[in-house]
Amino acid sequence: MTVYAYSRTTQLEEAEDATLSAALETDALAMQTYGLARGWFISQSLVDRGCRWDQSLGERPHGAALLAAMKEGDVLLCAQIQRLCSSTAEVSTLVKDLRERGIALHCCEVGAELTDSAIWKTCGDHLSLRKNRNSICKAKYYMHIMLNNDPSNPPLFYF
Repeated sequence: MTVYAYSRTTQLEEAEDATLSAALETDALAMQTYGLARGWFISQSLVDRGCRWDQSLGERPHGAALLAAMKEGDVLLCAQIQRLCSSTAEVSTLVKDLRERGIALHCCEVGAELTDSAIWKTCGDHLSLRKNRNSICKAKYYMHIMLNNDPSNPPLFYF
């Protein structure tokens, strides 16, 4: 099993965000912590910087290489969904592709494996109904409820 950590930044973030390097370091620390809690060693960390917002994972240099290199049993780890995909349609397509290939996708922000059938059924159904950024937040909230059985106290990032 190979564990890959992936993140991307957009052109807009690169131009406007003076704290972007600190945010990426925070993301890298979150992925390391998540992996260590599961006994994983991150074999390769990849970052695509300054991407167009509408560029899919397979259209980015490191993203394309990552998709080509991953094999059954591997793990793809991201700190936040938006550091991996730009749209709900892309998330849905990626999860389906990775599940078919036997590759696990874990998101630190959600705290779960997105390619897990039970979790994806809950959030994937919601994402397919609404194709906007807000639906990603709602899907994260539903996953939180599923995993923690506590709808009354969601983390702040859901809203």
